Amino acid sequence: MRLLVLGVGNPLFADDGLGYCVVRGLEECSSRPSCVEFEAVQALEPGLVALFEGRDHVVIIDIVDPRMLPPAAKLLVVELDPNRLSSSEITGAIVSTSSHELNPASLAVLARASGLFNGRVTVLGVPGFNIELGGRVSGEALQALPVLVRELSSRISRLCGEEIVVDMECFWRIVSRECSVSHGGAGASPG
Repeated sequence: MRLLVLGVGNPLFADDGLGYCVVRGLEECSSRPSCVEFEAVQALEPGLVALFEGRDHVVIIDIVDPRMLPPAAKLLVVELDPNRLSSSEITGAIVSTSSHELNPASLAVLARASGLFNGRVTVLGVPGFNIELGGRVSGEALQALPVLVRELSSRISRLCGEEIVVDMECFWRIVSRECSVSHGGAGASPG
């Protein structure tokens, strides 16, 4: 099993940076199985398909519109299997994809179409409430992070057959450093 965890987001835009910050926190604060690699990027772009090469599974952490989640849900989980697409569906997806408006699903299709990737993709979506330039990460988004870490840890254990151990105190310190997280209250270390 070769697993990639790809955290996406720009920390300059508050909640938008959470995928990036979470992966940076996990890189520095976890002992993880050898089958897992972490990569933090600030934007999705077509060149990222190279990271998919030879992977069995890719987990993408990004923010999502909170309206996509059911009431009281803190995390959106979407499973994608680009291998189930027909040639015409892949062609249609590529033709309609703009390199300026790439999303996790279109990146997975591009990776599959390139011949570099035959695996599965899981998108873990954290609700983004504040994407203001220079803004602070919202308390609502921060409250989703413990749920995200538990879900990701469970997936890694299931896929790799080994546990990932996360030092949560270290994790929150790195997330606070990498993203604009308020200190005190909900922003210090929810969960």
